[in-house]
Amino acid sequence: MAYELGKLEISEFFKKEIPNIQIPVVHSDPRLGLKDLQKLKQVNWDLVIGLSMGGVYATKIKSKKTVLINPGFGISEGIKTKFPEYSLGFKELENLPDQATNVLGFISMEDKLRSVTEPIFVRKYGKNSLINIPGKHVPTIEELSNYIIPEIRKFAKL
Repeated sequence: MAYELGKLEISEFFKKEIPNIQIPVVHSDPRLGLKDLQKLKQVNWDLVIGLSMGGVYATKIKSKKTVLINPGFGISEGIKTKFPEYSLGFKELENLPDQATNVLGFISMEDKLRSVTEPIFVRKYGKNSLINIPGKHVPTIEELSNYIIPEIRKFAKL
């Protein structure tokens, strides 16, 4: 039986599965998140992995390789109903230039945002860089173990 994971559980799972991974905090409030992004951009990263909203941040960071899991493309429009005060900040984030060049993406087949995110991903990075996987927006341990982690290991040569 699968259950939805929280951010902390996913972080702990990645720490266990990928040696030497660093998991910096990026605040949900884009006013703080944009400041976090400036700090992250000062590091030379080999691999950046972003899930959901973190996927949008990940595209703004220069790295050798980038992995996007259900990236929150179009978040500035989508967030208006839940947190309208965040919309302008996310619009600012979306308008920053993309730095990601070697990208692998995962989009879950049952993700409610798939109809928005998948066309944007394909336009930016190409269909050959995308892997559709089972599941919803937040992956389960099984989905991470069976689909995402093995492909990340191949992609990043871990």
